Amino acid sequence: MRRSPSQSGFTLLELILAMGMISMLAVSLYATLRVAFKARESATSGIAPMHAANVALDLLGSDLESALPPTGLLAGAFIGQHLGDVQISQDQIEFYCIGSSDSLEPPYSAGFRKIDLGLMPAPDGKGNVLVRRTTSNLLSPQEVTPDDEILCRNVRSFALRYYDGTTWYEDWDSTQMGDLLPILVQVNLQIQTSSDSQAPLYHASRVFSFACHTDQAATAATGTTTATTGGTGATGGTGGTGGTAGTPPRTTGGGR
Repeated sequence: MRRSPSQSGFTLLELILAMGMISMLAVSLYATLRVAFKARESATSGIAPMHAANVALDLLGSDLESALPPTGLLAGAFIGQHLGDVQISQDQIEFYCIGSSDSLEPPYSAGFRKIDLGLMPAPDGKGNVLVRRTTSNLLSPQEVTPDDEILCRNVRSFALRYYDGTTWYEDWDSTQMGDLLPILVQVNLQIQTSSDSQAPLYHASRVFSFACHTDQAATAATGTTTATTGGTGATGGTGGTGGTAGTPPRTTGGGR
């Protein structure tokens, strides 16, 4: 039976079938996009702790490798303290170095500065953050407010070890170590990959050397050599040449 021109169009059954097919297509697309978004979030959450740890270690390395010897007018003691327990470390370190500031133009941006590193509770109350406290104007007659900068968030543990050439130490006090810097320092970071306490931790570790390190044995040997080297004695005067025994001196007469 043919439809009349006044009855042309879709029937209710055809519309229901078309809407069902469109709904099935939309659900399949949503499921595909949901899997893709979850994969992207998982990749981002896995890379974020690695990126944060690498950036923090790069900044720490630039400060530690430019550390100054703990002597002089604009340089103080190098002090590292081990805090916390066996599993979770919350170490602190204080030293002086040469650095630069992004807020000033050269040559005023570079100069001597005091660096304090350690863990502090996060402002939002979730975990700990690694904070670098920088004091730039060391010659100011007034007390200078240091600049605080968060290097890394969600830090579970921050541990440091110091090497003097033979032994690794968990603490270092230059005032008790002959005013010397360690040869190497090892930095260990543990970062939480998520807010869940049961989530795996990301561990990053690096070893940095000190350009201004002075060997204690060489320094002691140099001091001993300088102290024991005496002055050169004065050379005695040369005596006159005497005559041969039994030979009278020859006299030349003036005439016959």
